[in-house]
Amino acid sequence: MAVLKLVHWISDEFEAGLIPAAVFLDMRKAFDTGDSSQLIQALDSIWIDADAWLAQSRVVNLTLFRFNTDGKIGAIGFVSVINPEVYPVSLIKVDEYTGEPIRRKDGLCTRCQPGETGMFVGKIVRNHPVRDFHGYADEGATKKKVLEDVFEKGDVYFLSGDIMMMDELGYLFFKDRTGDTFRWRGENVSTTEVESVVMNVAKLKCATVYGVEVPGSEGRAGMTAILDNDDSLDLDELAAGLKQALPPYARPLFVRSVKEMDMTGTYKLRKVDFQKEGFDPIKIKDKLFMFDSKADKYVPLTEQVYSDILSGKVRL
Repeated sequence: MAVLKLVHWISDEFEAGLIPAAVFLDMRKAFDTGDSSQLIQALDSIWIDADAWLAQSRVVNLTLFRFNTDGKIGAIGFVSVINPEVYPVSLIKVDEYTGEPIRRKDGLCTRCQPGETGMFVGKIVRNHPVRDFHGYADEGATKKKVLEDVFEKGDVYFLSGDIMMMDELGYLFFKDRTGDTFRWRGENVSTTEVESVVMNVAKLKCATVYGVEVPGSEGRAGMTAILDNDDSLDLDELAAGLKQALPPYARPLFVRSVKEMDMTGTYKLRKVDFQKEGFDPIKIKDKLFMFDSKADKYVPLTEQVYSDILSGKVRL
């Protein structure tokens, strides 16, 4: 749980501008490889000019933290498969599109087997000093995080929103966040994974990735909005980098170059409005591009090309 909280904290601090982009990427690499020394080095690099920064951070004693101490590459935690009741946490099956828990005929949830992905949940024990959950100021947000009748009638669990996989030994591996995936060409695409690649290829520019509906196509096509205040985005370099790092179905088909990006109340890049606007050049005043597979590069998305996509003359 400590590692999971650190993952969320690092992302929040970076998006709030409190962690340098280069340090953030070093941390992401450390989590991907399970290299504790790289993570500690990245954290230590922040302390150099960090007195004021530390005063506003929400985590203390991070220098005492050690990640993945037994060297299991990629693992973010461990739950005993011999005696799972020691830790009141589990993975439950959820709908891959909605993130809603899947219930059996008896109304209860299904525990994931080793190798299956599911949502990470923790049991709420009322009046317990550690396992109680008092909720948020927003009552509606609190209800969304609490799930009743999970493994037996009357029990209550906290929904983390994190999609994980546990191997046969009990090691947990972070996969995604609910709502952060879309499906294209019969494959599930992780927006967090693609965002990491886009930011790296685009020389640490802020970016958000989402799926947009294309008439006549099943699923959602990938699209990325990239912050490009100085018009320095190299589209040819972006296309080449994405081709090298991502499978065809995961590469964004559309690119939106924006001058500003709004943050949510929790300092995450807002993508809801981008999703609603889709890739319509009539509604969107920002520069739009689409990937031309024949030219093997991104080209301007004009109103005529957009019309041809809608009519089926141009197939993605």
